[in-house]
Amino acid sequence: MTRSVRETLRGAVALALCANVVGCAAPGRIESTRPAHVIVLPGIGGWDPFIDAIARRIAREVPNTSAQLWDWTRIEPQFSFDNLHNLTNLERNLRRAKQLAGQLETWRVNHPTTRISILAFSGGAGIAAFTCEALPADFRFDRIVLVSGGLSPGYDLTPVLRRTERGLFNYYSSEDRYVLRDLTRLHGTMDRKNSDSCGLTPFKRPADTQLAAKLRQLEWRPEMKKLGNDGGHVGGLATPFLRDYVFPLLDPTHDRIPAGWR
Repeated sequence: MTRSVRETLRGAVALALCANVVGCAAPGRIESTRPAHVIVLPGIGGWDPFIDAIARRIAREVPNTSAQLWDWTRIEPQFSFDNLHNLTNLERNLRRAKQLAGQLETWRVNHPTTRISILAFSGGAGIAAFTCEALPADFRFDRIVLVSGGLSPGYDLTPVLRRTERGLFNYYSSEDRYVLRDLTRLHGTMDRKNSDSCGLTPFKRPADTQLAAKLRQLEWRPEMKKLGNDGGHVGGLATPFLRDYVFPLLDPTHDRIPAGWR
């Protein structure tokens, strides 16, 4: 085992323990305070300081936008060393997504004009997709952004794409082999396919041209190392990378899409 792999595993274990011991309460409601709002969905480890800081940075750096970390792993929680149950228990994840959908419906009644988006990391991509499927057909997100997502590349995106105004954005990296190839081939993706994940291999485009136009994907490139993104599983959470490629997508004041999203 190389030094870099050992360090990655130690970091993953530390974050998993931190999430289980520190964590945060199960989310009770959507709490928006500005004309636009972003729900940040963590991976299967739930709360960690990096994800928590991302929500705060969105609120600080994206104009007219508030944000909150919605820790889905705190609903029907179960302690374990590796958190794999948050990946493999589909029925519970569907219930978790249904809770988010219910909170969104309640929130929308009192916030009819607020733009709402999702930024989902790793396993959170599954919760984002399941939530779309649980929502009424007329509910609309502004944008949904997936970073290193844990869904299968062949997942039917129709319900997701139909519920976005400005599209679904998927960042993926062929370097994310340990988690989004080896792990999900062995234990399955969030939608229970023993395959690569959409954070390693891009989604297949829908046959419907109107829906396909709403899907944009960004492939990791070596020059992104300058932005702190080494292509690994948490590389897409590096602050400079998020500022250049992700935060502009969440900005309600313009429609600019950073170069590279196709």
